[in-house]
Amino acid sequence: MELELAIKLSPFFDIDINYRYYQQSAIDDFLQNIKSIPLRKFYSSDYDLFTRSLVKIWIRIKWKPLDGVR
Repeated sequence: MELELAIKLSPFFDIDINYRYYQQSAIDDFLQNIKSIPLRKFYSSDYDLFTRSLVKIWIRIKWKPLDGVR
C-alpha cells in the first residue's frame, strides 16, 4: 500500500508526504522441494524466501526561488 499527499502552499513552495507499507511472507513448504537434503532446518540467503515488513514515511519539501536557479 502506498499513499502520497501533495500540498502546494504557494507557487514557490510544495510539500509531499509519502507513506509506504509492504509485507512479504516466507515460503512455508520450501523444504518439501528439496527432499534429497537431510536437514532439519534450512536457511537461505535468498531475499525472496524470508518474511519481512517495511514501513517507510518520508517528507519532501520543494522550494523554488523567486528569481529562479542561477
